[in-house]
Amino acid sequence: MTTQAQMDANRQNAAKGTGPKSVEGKENSRANALKHGMTSMVVVPENLKAVEEQRYSDWSEILAPQGPALEFELHQAVVASLRIEQCYTREIERRVELSQIAASPDGEWDKNRMIDAAKLAKSLKRDPQLVALQLRNSPAGRNWLIAEWNVLLLAVSEVGDSAWSDVESNRALDLMGKSKTLRTVVIQVNTPFADPVATRSFVLAEIAKLEALQCDASAKNDKLRALHVQGFRTEDDATLQLIRRYETTAHRRFDKSMRAIAKGKSTVVTSAPPAAPIKVISEVMPTAPPCETNPIPVARKPVIKVESPVVSGESKPHGNRRYRRYQQKAARHQEYLERRAR
Repeated sequence: MTTQAQMDANRQNAAKGTGPKSVEGKENSRANALKHGMTSMVVVPENLKAVEEQRYSDWSEILAPQGPALEFELHQAVVASLRIEQCYTREIERRVELSQIAASPDGEWDKNRMIDAAKLAKSLKRDPQLVALQLRNSPAGRNWLIAEWNVLLLAVSEVGDSAWSDVESNRALDLMGKSKTLRTVVIQVNTPFADPVATRSFVLAEIAKLEALQCDASAKNDKLRALHVQGFRTEDDATLQLIRRYETTAHRRFDKSMRAIAKGKSTVVTSAPPAAPIKVISEVMPTAPPCETNPIPVARKPVIKVESPVVSGESKPHGNRRYRRYQQKAARHQEYLERRAR
């Protein structure tokens, strides 16, 4: 049971760790866990606020958004552009950081390669074929495989004449990169895991194969390290992959906002001049003079001409398919009227 003295001591200790009390101190403490600021919607650096306001003002004069909705889209585009620039800056900083790590002589680069191999080995049980090949393809991965085979060698040596258990047999099959569909067959046949002597010989042979591959590991490791120093091998860095995902998201947000602004401006209706009315001109042909065979004068039917409307300030279209079809249709109609007049 808690005594009164303990409760008083707890109150006194709690009063010492209340955190910052001033507004400035609270704002600074909110940014303690801030790493790159790409996913933060609250904490915005002061220098970016000034850039944001200036960019919004400049872009507003050029794009001229119509209404609050398009102004919001413009603000989103400005924020996305700032995030894209942040991604550019952070990627350059990360590449320089990786180059410095690879060039440091304290062994930090080799330690990171061992960490990467250990992380990759976590998926060995789920996909032994692929992961085992990937581990055998790198010097750090081969060192990890050799260490695991040595553990299994100690296990078979300690038990004496007894063979491996099913767990140890499955572990060996994982290190060999055998598919899970073959596990039952191999364990039932018990080859080479039935005989402890044969098992030890098999493990030593696997270790020898890996050590033979490690003969030129130093040269390959130096070459790989030189590529990291020059900044050519950074695709396996998780931080860079995360930055590129943030950059892709910002680009999508920027493109979406700019398309919305362009679409909003195109939907603004402007008053168009009224179309000119169609003029119908009727020409009355003179009465045909009488002739010997037909003494009665016959009045001919009037010929109707239709003129296409012409808007002031606009020229007729020419050289396109629609205008050619229009000409053909007008010619056929004129022929029809002439035949009817006869």
